[in-house]
Amino acid sequence: MPDFVPHNDGTLLPSEVIAHHEAGHAVAALALGVNFDQVTITSDPELGISGGVIREVDDNPRRNVIVAMAGPEAGRLELERLIERVPGRRLELVGDYHDACDQDDIDAELACVDDQQRAAWTAEAVALVGTQVEAIACIATLLVTSREVSYLQAKAAFEAAQTVAEVSGV
Repeated sequence: MPDFVPHNDGTLLPSEVIAHHEAGHAVAALALGVNFDQVTITSDPELGISGGVIREVDDNPRRNVIVAMAGPEAGRLELERLIERVPGRRLELVGDYHDACDQDDIDAELACVDDQQRAAWTAEAVALVGTQVEAIACIATLLVTSREVSYLQAKAAFEAAQTVAEVSGV
């Protein structure tokens, strides 16, 4: 049974979902060449649990949007996986699985693009997460156990997952 923790919006989410969410941001940043300092999950008694990828400012709106969208997508996929593992039990979520901060970042970057470009970047973020499931899981596992992963640790996990995928032909 997963460990449930309060999320920023008051809903209860498994800690693995939060870790996958943050790992999704990190893996997208690594895949797109966006540098960051660290990925963290910190507990805040008033806000619940929160996390963050502390990254450098990137002047490329496409990369910023994909990095921002990858977190919620990775968290959503992990939540679906956990729901499938708990027979006879249903996890309820209120509204969409999105973090308000992520949505603010996404909205700011998308303010000047048309619907076609928005759809293309969304599809790219979803596809990136879908092809990086192992790397995301690796970094998420590190986050659940240590609550903080440096850029170098994340990069090593990302590269190891890439090597495994190449060797196995995935």
